[in-house]
Amino acid sequence: MSADYRRYMQSWRWDQVRRAMLEAAGYECQRCGAVDVELQVHHLTYARLGREDWEDLKVVCSPCHAIEDREREERARWAEAYQRELARWAFEQFGKDWRLLNRSGYIEREFALHLEALNLDTPEWSTGEDEDLGSLLAGLFDL
Repeated sequence: MSADYRRYMQSWRWDQVRRAMLEAAGYECQRCGAVDVELQVHHLTYARLGREDWEDLKVVCSPCHAIEDREREERARWAEAYQRELARWAFEQFGKDWRLLNRSGYIEREFALHLEALNLDTPEWSTGEDEDLGSLLAGLFDL
């Protein structure tokens, strides 16, 4: 963890965010429902660290926090694999300047159609609910 992250986790602002999250969750683990246990506030993403939205955070007990951390890392791994495969496929289909065509999301929509033709759906990376697609991507992309 970076020094900035550690500093933020010890800041007054994070303490206020943490307290607000615990209160909003009713002092209950949002994953397993545990009460009367030590609760932690988990970052689903670090994209807005220091300026988190409510949906970036989740109140969890310690065992669930470990699971959430593993799932976040796995989502990031699948997202990276998806982006690599998108780039590989787009280069094959549209050539080296494919990114210019993608400014409006055209290439990503075409890639989604390509995945549908392979009987795959585009993943819902933010939900972590698409484990079967993750397994398929792993097989397809040799992860």
